[in-house]
Amino acid sequence: MTTQLIIWSYAGLIVFFASLVQSMVGFGFSLIAMPLLLVLGLELPTAVAVTVTSSFVQRSTFAWSMREHIPWKKLWPPILASIPTLFLGIYVLGIIAGQSRELIRQCFGGLLVLLVLLQIPLF
Repeated sequence: MTTQLIIWSYAGLIVFFASLVQSMVGFGFSLIAMPLLLVLGLELPTAVAVTVTSSFVQRSTFAWSMREHIPWKKLWPPILASIPTLFLGIYVLGIIAGQSRELIRQCFGGLLVLLVLLQIPLF
């Protein structure tokens, strides 16, 4: 087998595992898939494309199956807030994509630490 086929086979397993965790816990797809895809050796833009596309398919399938139970009125503020942050994320991705692999890993590690700290209750 070629090296590319092996890498993409492992990437498929990573996406499967991240989808499994997302289905069980309700979050965590990107937190699992992105670092593992980078460790696998995929370039940052490729890893982002794989993660976003796979996550979109998984979440869309779930949302479609649960569409009668979704409280759409409560979701409009987060949906509207995600639009400017999407462009901010694309801008930051453009900045760090040309950096060294070590710096990219440090950025993702710092982001993971920040997300964990935000989960700690303040009271």
